[in-house]
Amino acid sequence: MKKRIDTYRSCGKTVGLMVFLLLSTLGFGQNRDFVEVSCRVLDERHYPIKGAIMTVPLLDGSEDVFYTDSDGQVVITGLDGDKVTVEAEGMKTQEYTLKKSEKKKGFFLRPQQVPFEKVALEGGFQVQKRETSTSFSSKIDDKYLSHTYGLNVGTAITGTDPSLLVEQLTSNPGWDISNMTMRGLSTTGDNAPAVYIDGFERSIYQINIEEIESIEYLKDLRAKILVGPSAINGVIWITTKKGEAVKRKIDVGYEQGVQTPTTKHHYLDSYNSALLYNEARSNDGLSPFYSSADLEGFKMGSDLMRYPNNDFSNLLLKDQTTYQKAYVSLTGATRNSKYAVNLGYQRQEGMVAEGPQNGLDRFNIRANLKARMNKVITLNANISARTEIINSSTLTGRDFYDMLSTHRPNEYPLQIPENTSDINPAGFGVSRLINRNIYAEVTERGFEKEQRIMGQTNMGLDFNLKSITEGLSADINVGIDTYNSVTYGQKANYNSFFTVYQSDTLSSLVQKSRKTELSTQSKSSDHVMRNYMMYGRLKYDKTFKEKHHIYLQGMYSFYRQEIKSSVQEPQNMTASFLASYTFNKKYIVEGIVSNYGTNRLNNQPHQLNYVGSLGWVISEEAFMYNSIFDYLKLKANYGMMSTDRSYLNHRLHENVWKQSGNVYLGSNNNTTLKTTDLVHTGSEHLIWEKQEELNVGIEGRIKNNLSFYAHYFYNFRYDIPEQISNKMINGEVFARYENYGQVKNEGVELSLDYKNKINRFRYRIGVGGMYTQSKVMDGNFLDYNEQYQNRVGKPVNAIYGYASNGLFQSYDEIRNHPSQNFGTLRPGDIKFVDQNGDGVIDKSDKTIIGDTYPDFILNSHIKLNYKHFELFAQFSGVIGREVLLNNAYYWNYGESKYTDVAWDRWSESNPNGSYPRLTTKEANNNFQTTDFWVENGDYIRLDNLQLTYRVPVRKWTNNVVSNFKIYARGNNLFTWSNLKNVDPSNINSGYTNFPLLRSYVLGVHLTI
Repeated sequence: MKKRIDTYRSCGKTVGLMVFLLLSTLGFGQNRDFVEVSCRVLDERHYPIKGAIMTVPLLDGSEDVFYTDSDGQVVITGLDGDKVTVEAEGMKTQEYTLKKSEKKKGFFLRPQQVPFEKVALEGGFQVQKRETSTSFSSKIDDKYLSHTYGLNVGTAITGTDPSLLVEQLTSNPGWDISNMTMRGLSTTGDNAPAVYIDGFERSIYQINIEEIESIEYLKDLRAKILVGPSAINGVIWITTKKGEAVKRKIDVGYEQGVQTPTTKHHYLDSYNSALLYNEARSNDGLSPFYSSADLEGFKMGSDLMRYPNNDFSNLLLKDQTTYQKAYVSLTGATRNSKYAVNLGYQRQEGMVAEGPQNGLDRFNIRANLKARMNKVITLNANISARTEIINSSTLTGRDFYDMLSTHRPNEYPLQIPENTSDINPAGFGVSRLINRNIYAEVTERGFEKEQRIMGQTNMGLDFNLKSITEGLSADINVGIDTYNSVTYGQKANYNSFFTVYQSDTLSSLVQKSRKTELSTQSKSSDHVMRNYMMYGRLKYDKTFKEKHHIYLQGMYSFYRQEIKSSVQEPQNMTASFLASYTFNKKYIVEGIVSNYGTNRLNNQPHQLNYVGSLGWVISEEAFMYNSIFDYLKLKANYGMMSTDRSYLNHRLHENVWKQSGNVYLGSNNNTTLKTTDLVHTGSEHLIWEKQEELNVGIEGRIKNNLSFYAHYFYNFRYDIPEQISNKMINGEVFARYENYGQVKNEGVELSLDYKNKINRFRYRIGVGGMYTQSKVMDGNFLDYNEQYQNRVGKPVNAIYGYASNGLFQSYDEIRNHPSQNFGTLRPGDIKFVDQNGDGVIDKSDKTIIGDTYPDFILNSHIKLNYKHFELFAQFSGVIGREVLLNNAYYWNYGESKYTDVAWDRWSESNPNGSYPRLTTKEANNNFQTTDFWVENGDYIRLDNLQLTYRVPVRKWTNNVVSNFKIYARGNNLFTWSNLKNVDPSNINSGYTNFPLLRSYVLGVHLTI
């Protein structure tokens, strides 16, 4: 006990000493006076230069940056004696020293050969200058994002980088998410890139466009290795807006939009559905189900009880929906601090026209503060809160659209009036096959409301340690995120009846369910998650003799996640060391080693990772001084990094059991015991999934007009965990995981960006593209004699199925064809190819019939400026991609709903039909995975089109309003594709899930 007390006393003394030192450092004030100077920057002809950059260094090692307005004017602030750098595009740089006695200052800049634009890359836990970076990152800023989709950052980044493929899954308010990949497919598992916001891993769907200052795409090993094991597929690095060096700036914006589905339903009405159903029965050798009187009843539509004709899509869906978005941002600075505050509100209506209110209400607030506490310490604080309320019926979006795609128009009468048969209450119709009425499910079953509350907190301290040695600094940052989702609502039931007819007379109603009143409001789910994160760095940045630049960095980071009702708490740590040397601003050598730690792997909790990088700025060589290149650089890196993210369940090394059924014991079976079943067997030998990477690239700029880069990448992923089912216990197969998988992924990405001007007309055109090939090199596969069946060397997303050869035209053709044992064959059925020639078509004849991942990803943008007008257009697309047409729109059989694809079905009168014969049976033959259902999935899409008019309000408002713009924007406007009546980027959109939407928007933005 005494030792414990002494330990507490020692800790108390240490903490007290730290507090004393911190308070004492806070007492050091600035001895120099605060200076404010009104500046004007002109060119050699005395014309004002708009957008000239004036940089004032701060005590913490960062910078205040000021920009001149259209008159070349700006007010800068700093301390007496601060050095000011004055820069402008195409002009020689000047330096100036702030003086307390000087309140106004003019600058005349002369033209020069312009170096490469000074872009700072902040992602991956190291700030780098673009011209001396050996990473392969790219960056977009808030100005670019202001032209994109305004409701969702995950959708807004579509087409912004040639290496990024974004495939939106749904536009359902509050659930609008996308699949994302960066640089193709490098694993057979999850290929999604990680998302980091202000240095911590977070969801891209928990931030608004207006909060973002920049987005960087960290693609290569050099850029992402410091981030940690989550970064192996690349990183989307988001930096939120910080304060600007202005006294005060207020941005106010408002958008009003209309959204419409990109596709419409093409289901047939009751009359045509009945015709085709009779034809399908005839094809099956059965008598017609609907009589001539029935067909006439459907056609005339006079008796909707006996002959319903329900257009559920038209009844329950809106043609369009609306959204509103408003935001206010306040930015400013004082002598020792900078701050930024953003407030936002978003209202998005749902697409369901009936029933309870459906849609999303979202509120957000974010506050970022940077304050110099003294010469040594700078405080950084970023705090955000967000709440969302999602209203809907008790049906999920998937259930609702699944019912829309399966409930036939003549399935049941929509409503059953009171006293229809004897004495019955009012209710809704159902059928012999379906016991739910979709209209009643939406309007009568009650409502659900989900409320989400999210909070993100960053706190950090930057330490300027130049008093110890010049160039030394450190920082420590902690983050705590919380996520809470609660779903509650009220439920009820409705009267439903099945109508029974004899001849044409309603003989009885069979009641299937009875109406109940709305229940009391109750909670149906509650989800809580917390993330605890931190990272700290010690940095040394120094240039010797103006030629030798050295950068050293040691870093440690930690991550832990808590999930309510889960006994698992995933944890990661990263310890890294970076060394960089640059000679004469043209030769760069860098190396990084990083040790990752995890609690997901019992056998190997730690893994060492490494990368080496080289760079050569060729344009700095003497022989390049008179060349056409303003900037030209070669760079390359190679290394290995690992990940544990495939082990979502970090107890895969253990046997996992669960309780399931019951066993009844005793003389009267009155003793009940739960059975315990084995879910999967543990594997103690699981290790980290790893990737070796090689990146080689060139980038540059020609005559200040054409910027370009070309990058080659080669990734080899190995030790990929795969589930195997080859272990028998008591005669049963049980799954376990082993590190079997290997994938090779290589490709090239290119980007060209050209800008120029003709008098007052300015234009900029960007084109980018990526070619990639991903192949499986090893895995848990059988080695077949037939090479066409082997998966090694084949695409990761290959579609395996049967090759087809048209449709059978006669029974003789069927008899003379190799045996095709997928049900009874009839003329009009799909004919398969016997790949191995053994006379029998079975699983041995499966081969590759397509690849769902594109060979090429394309993006392009055009920006035109004339006077106060600006036109921006952005395109994206894919080439070399196949789509398997296997959803409710294409597969019409059995008791399913008919769509217009069935019009061109095979029949004796239409032997050249493009669609197989209709059938009321399961049709195992025609609806196998075959190339008959594989279609070219290439598309080009106009993602964004925006016309902006900047109102010249400075003079009207006496410079109170510095910027006022009005804009009209369209998102997801047009898509060019061979596929009709479906969205080529997601053919299930609108059929089995909420449809994708196009937007038409009007907005205003002003700056005060």
